[in-house]
Parts: sequence; C-alpha cells; structure tokens
Amino acid sequence: MLSNTDIARIMLKERWHITGYVVAVTRDVQTGEDLYQEVCLKALATQEQFNDRTSLLKWSRIIARNTAIDYLRKHSRTEIAFSSDFLDTMATEWPSHVEHDCGARIEALSKCLQKLSPTNRKVVHLRYHEALSGIEVAKRINRKVDTLYQMLARIHRRLRDCVTQRLAGDQLK
Repeated sequence: MLSNTDIARIMLKERWHITGYVVAVTRDVQTGEDLYQEVCLKALATQEQFNDRTSLLKWSRIIARNTAIDYLRKHSRTEIAFSSDFLDTMATEWPSHVEHDCGARIEALSKCLQKLSPTNRKVVHLRYHEALSGIEVAKRINRKVDTLYQMLARIHRRLRDCVTQRLAGDQLK
C-alpha cells in the first residue's frame, strides 16, 4: 500500500504527463494545471488503497479524464473535442508513449519562449494558449494567413533549435 508521501512523490513525478493529458482534453494550459492539482488532492484524500505506482497512475488517468470532461460541461464548453472512445484510448495509452522526463524539456522551452520577440510571443500565446485558429490569430495581429503560417514555421524552428541547444548544453554539464 502506498503512503501519502509515496502518492505525492509519484504524482509530482508524473505531473507533466497528467497535465499534458488534461490540456489535450481541455485545450487550455491553465485549466490543465488547475485540474492536475485537483487530481492530486483527490489521490491524497481518497479512501481507495493504492497497492503500487501502476494502480495509482491508472486511477489518476481515469480521474483526470472525468475531471476534464466535468470541467468542460460546467463551463458551458459542451463541445468536447474528442469522442469518449478516443479519450479512453488516450487515457490508457498516454503514459506508454511519454516515458521520459519532460521537466528539462519544458524548462528549456519556457526559457526559449522568453527569448522570442514580443510579437512572436503574442502569436504563440494566441495560437496555443488561447487555442485560436490560424485565421483568428492572423486577424488579431493584422497579418495575412499565409504570413502567419510562415511566422509560425519560423517560430517552431527557432524554438526547436533553442530547446535542442539548451538540452545539449545540459548534457555537457
């Protein structure tokens, strides 16, 4: 049986996986963070006995899925982007595709985002944080859609190169 300390340790280690899953369902980073915390609190408060890491993670994926769907329903976001079958499959398969530690990569990405120009940061924010379509982002920044997609391609390359460089630098230490 896992202690509360074990549960907290496992949940912290799996933070990026669980948060990423919730963000994929809700399409909102801040909501993903908030709901991850809810899942952690439920795990610590549950009367259910977790025998091992696997049982805790299986339970947390189900709770994360249900919490995300409940959130979408409560906040008048009735359009759930994925079917229930797809969400079930994603909840089951998600951890097996993301076994490496994402913390260093996310930290590198965060630092690389800070290096972008204000305009590029705004484009990234509108496109990925606010989940606007390319057409909507182009309208907001007063650019043609083709120009926006060229900007996004350059931003993606710049971020990829920056993250790769930072991670390679960390390995040299």
